[in-house]
Amino acid sequence: MTLFIKRRTAIRIISFGIAAIAVLSVLAFRYKIEAGAAHRKLEQTLVQNISDLTTYASDIRSDLQKIQYANTPPMLATLSSKIWREASFAKESLDLLPVSYNRLQNTNKLLSQVGDYCVSLSKKFSAGEDITEEERRTLAILADYCEKMLNEIAVVSDELATGSLTYAMLNEELTRTMEGAQDGVSVTEGFSEFEESFAAYPSLIYDGPFSDHILQQAPRALAGAYTVTEEAARQSAATALGVEAQQLTSEETEYSRMESYCFSGDGVYAIVTKQGGQICSVLKDRIPEGENISAEEALKRAQAYLASLGYENMDSSYYEIAGNILTANFAARQGSATIYPDLVKVGVAMDNGEIVAFDARGYLMNHTARGSLTPALTAEAAQESVSPLLHVKQSKLCVIPSDGLNETLCWEYACETADGSQILVYINAQTGMEEQILLLLIGEYGQLTV
Repeated sequence: MTLFIKRRTAIRIISFGIAAIAVLSVLAFRYKIEAGAAHRKLEQTLVQNISDLTTYASDIRSDLQKIQYANTPPMLATLSSKIWREASFAKESLDLLPVSYNRLQNTNKLLSQVGDYCVSLSKKFSAGEDITEEERRTLAILADYCEKMLNEIAVVSDELATGSLTYAMLNEELTRTMEGAQDGVSVTEGFSEFEESFAAYPSLIYDGPFSDHILQQAPRALAGAYTVTEEAARQSAATALGVEAQQLTSEETEYSRMESYCFSGDGVYAIVTKQGGQICSVLKDRIPEGENISAEEALKRAQAYLASLGYENMDSSYYEIAGNILTANFAARQGSATIYPDLVKVGVAMDNGEIVAFDARGYLMNHTARGSLTPALTAEAAQESVSPLLHVKQSKLCVIPSDGLNETLCWEYACETADGSQILVYINAQTGMEEQILLLLIGEYGQLTV
């Protein structure tokens, strides 16, 4: 009997032990999963902070370049205030990085002084004072340092993407630094090299213009138009895609400010507005193989496609080539004025000229017959507001979007700087005030503005 009890007890102990081990194993596995998820979240947060820092630093660099060519107090005040805000956002992103302050001291200094300097300039310009040559030189120096900062941030971003730098490595170095350790190789060497470049730092700063105009009002181009049936919309979609109507399947209706029918087929997609039956967008899921046609030929194909859909009086503005697809921007024309808010984008495959993408949302939301587009100032008179540092090559009348979903009649001046950079300056055709300055980037793969 005694032996039986001991055996039963032993069996119970073993059973409980096995159960306990199983429970502990499950808990350990669970904790491992949770720890892995937390680690991935930290890694994602780090990547997002670096991405935000890159965006803000890039905006600062661009606006520092623009402000050098601003020529009226209102535009100078607007740009300087914008730079101050961007510098504040960049500092917030920098502060969130798990890196010792000592390794980023000069980077913090740059962003702080960029902001402080532009605050002082904003106050001065708001009072109606002009920019001095010394201030322009200082702004140019600060733009150069922002360029260096962007290059070093890009190095860190690449290291994160390749895995040669991780959140754990940064956190470990931060811990060692706080404990006073000085040995070992720094994983933030890129920032350190940038910090050392501050020896001479002064003590104190697409896809086409206006394509991102806010689409919040009711679609003007569809005002008063009748509602079409789904079958009529399907036929329009088939024509735009170059397929048979029966090859398209109805998808879930898009409910937005432009309620639309959605269709899909074998690698093709189209959206047609219910009101008016207008082609909102088309897309072909095809990756072009190589570039067999020129950009000029692709633009002709895009223009012909627009004409086939009934779009007339459209001016080609800027384009970009990526993934063997040329994406061209077209803006409506009324009289002699280019209407930038009325934007259409066309994607052309560079291997055979096929239209693989079309987006008319900007046009449908904004297009309407404008009233009189007669400028109060001639092109010559308005040009007096353009910076004397710029050489004006040509000018044209245009309408650009402005704050509050309004529009402004402007003279657009295509300009060149002393070093060959291309600048677009927009002068209010009624008041002579600067409304916008854009940097025009022209390269082998397109023309973009920032």
